[in-house]
Amino acid sequence: MRLTGVNGQINIKRFMKTIKSVLLLAGLLATSATLQAASPYRTDVNPALIYMQAFSLLPERSAEEQKLFENRQTSRVNEKYGALAVRYDTVFRLVRRAADLKQRADWGVDFADGPEMLLPHLAKAKAVAQAAQFRARFFLESGKEDEAVQDLLGALALGRQASADGTLISTLVQIAIDHIVDYTVAENFYAFSPEALKKLMDGIDASPTGNTISQCIGMGERFFMTWYQRKIEEFQAAHRGDEAKVVSNIRELLAATLVDESNREKNYERADQFIQAAGGTSDGMLALVAALGPLYNEMQAVATLPYDRFGPANTAFFDKIQNSNNVLAKELFPALGKARNKEFRYQARLEMLRAAVQFRLNGEAGLKSVRDPFGSGPFNYRRFVFQNVDRGFELKSSYPEEPAEVIIFVEKSGPPFTVVGPSAGKPITSN
Repeated sequence: MRLTGVNGQINIKRFMKTIKSVLLLAGLLATSATLQAASPYRTDVNPALIYMQAFSLLPERSAEEQKLFENRQTSRVNEKYGALAVRYDTVFRLVRRAADLKQRADWGVDFADGPEMLLPHLAKAKAVAQAAQFRARFFLESGKEDEAVQDLLGALALGRQASADGTLISTLVQIAIDHIVDYTVAENFYAFSPEALKKLMDGIDASPTGNTISQCIGMGERFFMTWYQRKIEEFQAAHRGDEAKVVSNIRELLAATLVDESNREKNYERADQFIQAAGGTSDGMLALVAALGPLYNEMQAVATLPYDRFGPANTAFFDKIQNSNNVLAKELFPALGKARNKEFRYQARLEMLRAAVQFRLNGEAGLKSVRDPFGSGPFNYRRFVFQNVDRGFELKSSYPEEPAEVIIFVEKSGPPFTVVGPSAGKPITSN
């Protein structure tokens, strides 16, 4: 670049202009490099928007592909298996991206809809987790274990985010997705390197925190009480001075939302029982609904108790409900014992996965370093033999409910068998 004038002297203005251009360019390059290093994608986005994009791209499966998908454990990982697995690439590119976002997902769930509230994201989230499970085997047999790890962590983060609305059903879906991840790791345990297992466990620990059953009970108070109170008050406002019309509308509302829709006559019989229990008036119904508040608070407190205290407290609480005059409580309150049982089992499985990873990394000392949350020490360990071949090891929790809580971690490839649940250790055959 020429910086001298006709007399060979440096042109100061031209020199300063060049320096400014160079500095500006360097600044832009430095800023770009910094942004690239931090994140090449937007981080100010509601994760639910990214997940919804992923859901819209879930591929349709032909009948042949559906059979292949359902029989993933017994199917050969061949060209057809791989072709179906890679059709989910774009879906998981978005799922992985959303997993990096720190804010809680807002799914646009509106509790003003009451029992008509829609939760379409839950089925889609579980479908993504099942796809991650299908793809894991393909990636692991293709020597791409990091792809399997990233898929599983993405699916797990999605499950945790799916429960952000705080409903009981979304939390149960969250637990189911966590279980899918645990199952996938256990059945493919031999195919993961120690480094991959550590990365997976670190990623699980760093994933968003999911909801608890207790938190959902608190949401239930808002879900049912507020909605029914509002609807009854709307009826009263619309038909002032016509109590018969108000009660008729309440009857229709109860028949449509509280009982089995398949039996219309039974629906109205139950609705009449509720209205009769409320003294036959709309104000009585409002009082009956308002009386649920303290009961929800009590049930929420029971749901926070550890296992050794939960059982007796839960039994006492529901005995109280059954002996009370609040017919709405008998109809509305969920089977807390079943939901809490799933949560307890989830806690055991997560720690069994941690113990198995520590066993791979640090041997017996690692295994013993992880405590069974329902016992006084580590999990019970034994070798597992399938069809006369040592295929891995089984960890069993002291959780006392039936069936026993066990996970078999497969250390050698071979004929597939169930690794979790009441059928653990039994062979798997094609459908």
